[in-house]
Amino acid sequence: MTIAPNSFRLELDLPQRPPLSVIASTLEHGQVRYAVHGPRVRGTFIVVPVTGYGRPLGARDVVVHFGDGPGPVRPYTARPDEPVVNGVPNHGATEVIDPQKLHTQPYFLASRAVVLVDDLVTRRIPDGARR
Repeated sequence: MTIAPNSFRLELDLPQRPPLSVIASTLEHGQVRYAVHGPRVRGTFIVVPVTGYGRPLGARDVVVHFGDGPGPVRPYTARPDEPVVNGVPNHGATEVIDPQKLHTQPYFLASRAVVLVDDLVTRRIPDGARR
């Protein structure tokens, strides 16, 4: 069964942050695409539901892929519209996120999230862009 994409637009005015424009689109298999545009953040994020290791079936964990496109993020292969945060391009994905613990987990970026500089060259995302 194929689900027709459904899109809507949000304008976010967050405290102590520049305003953001977000277009959210539902995809197949429970995935959601967020196209984000603002003065300090632009790019596409794909939220993918997953079942975390050791978690019960039906747990609502997610992984966020940076950039647009189907399938998993591949090392050293840029995806279209990868996010740029504070002028820093972001490649990869987050670790598994439990939305119920979102406010208690300070960082979601580990080895799977990097700056892709060149073919086979990566570096750590700077702290300001990570936040």
